[in-house]
Amino acid sequence: MGYGTVLKSSETQVVVQLEWGGTAYLHPGDTTSTIPVQVKTFFGERKLLKYEWAVTAPLSQLQATIAKELDLPAISTFKILYPMGQLRELPGSETPSSLRLPAGCKLVGMVQQAFVWDENMKGNNIEVSGNGQTLIKKTEEDYETILGTIGLDSGRHYWEIKIDRYVNDEDIFVGVAHKDVPLYTRPPETGQFWGYLCTG
Repeated sequence: MGYGTVLKSSETQVVVQLEWGGTAYLHPGDTTSTIPVQVKTFFGERKLLKYEWAVTAPLSQLQATIAKELDLPAISTFKILYPMGQLRELPGSETPSSLRLPAGCKLVGMVQQAFVWDENMKGNNIEVSGNGQTLIKKTEEDYETILGTIGLDSGRHYWEIKIDRYVNDEDIFVGVAHKDVPLYTRPPETGQFWGYLCTG
């Protein structure tokens, strides 16, 4: 398989200027403007997605098509990688033609999700702002909890929390909890929380 530009076409013959030089005289049935592409996803439920993709269509459109099909949240970043030889990310501005991807090529789809606070899993006295990255507790009454948008079930994870101000020691606990942790109970007393408390 090769890529080229159609110079002339009839019912019996297609004349193609090949990208690497030279001219090919082909039967119309031997030419196509699409190539079969497979994308294997490695997040959530693993899937093998198959497409007939236009050789001149940017991969950003393929990314958008897959993101819509998988119903990915807006905070996600979807990347397409080519695993042949050295694993490399394929820029969304490129096309199968510009990358000279072979027909039937197998690509890898990966998702990165930004950790933000979940406005649907919080105490009523907690206000979320700054694209889901900033919290304000409106009044200093009782304990209230908020969870993040990304659930963790294995692996090693890292995040940073900046505390601008607080009133008393033990006002703030930071850690991990079960998704059904009570939102209005002091976290260590729930039996569903592990983490650290702010002690000044």
